Amino acid sequence: MRVVWVPHPDVAVEYQARQKEVLAGRMGIIEIGDERQLGELDDGWAENIPSLEYFDYGKYGIDIPP
Repeated sequence: MRVVWVPHPDVAVEYQARQKEVLAGRMGIIEIGDERQLGELDDGWAENIPSLEYFDYGKYGIDIPP
């Protein structure tokens, strides 16, 4: 599953140092048991964008009618 993280600017600053862990789902906040479902750092399955205005619909196979 692909993930797009669009944090509030203040949250982005707060988690800047741990952004790779956030995108991989590896924050360690809760015990999930089966870690096979988590991503790996820099695996390319997640991205961070500053606003939904920058969301690339075509990248996700979404066609927007005119």
